[in-house]
Amino acid sequence: AHSLLGDICSEEGLLEDAQTHYSQAMHYGNVPSDQRKLDSISQRITDRNAAAVISSLGLPTTKPRAKVWAISSATFVAAIGIAGYFIGQSSLAKGRSPVVTVPIVIDPPKEAPPVTVDPEPVRTAPEPIVQTKTVLVSTATAEDNAITGELKSKSAEPDSIVDARKDMRTGQITVTLSSTEGQDYKILASKFAITVLDGAADCPQVTVRVEKAKKLIYEADVLRADLVTSRDGGGQPDPLQLLRNEWSAVTQ
Repeated sequence: AHSLLGDICSEEGLLEDAQTHYSQAMHYGNVPSDQRKLDSISQRITDRNAAAVISSLGLPTTKPRAKVWAISSATFVAAIGIAGYFIGQSSLAKGRSPVVTVPIVIDPPKEAPPVTVDPEPVRTAPEPIVQTKTVLVSTATAEDNAITGELKSKSAEPDSIVDARKDMRTGQITVTLSSTEGQDYKILASKFAITVLDGAADCPQVTVRVEKAKKLIYEADVLRADLVTSRDGGGQPDPLQLLRNEWSAVTQ
């Protein structure tokens, strides 16, 4: 917690507060990253205080300029001292009191340019990521739901029925079934179509759609006329012979 508070104070420019929090973090746990942060913030405080002292004295704030200014001043003072020494020696040799006739003019130090410190950039919190969720809305009508419920109640495999729709103009019914792995989806489609035709006298045709893992894999039609014809001999119809207009996405 102290390490995090130190980071926040450092970003806000509160260097002393950041130094205090990093010191407390080191007290509770000797973590190398906290030590590096403490050393860094201490150096920043030292540099800031040094810059303030230099600015108050009117000295150059950059190291190269300060060094040139110091060397120039020292050279100037040394030259004056050497000149005064030789003039004094010459005056003593002539028996007169040494008189320095060279005027000493010391230029006032040039005013150092103001130290400008770029403000730290303002950090803004990132915008929250909003996750959207797609909701599928069923378009089945009350009549469709009623037909689906009726078929499930009459079927030996109600869990296989996904939904059912009826065309009110023609009486044709479309049934969507769910097939499991290894199941013969053609037999499944034909048997369900026969069940629908036996239970809906006004339905001339059943379209059966079969899906597996939410993906459509088969579609076919079963006509009432074909079912009636197959039963005329009194036998049981062959389910596979009743399938018309077949479409399949897989090879069984």
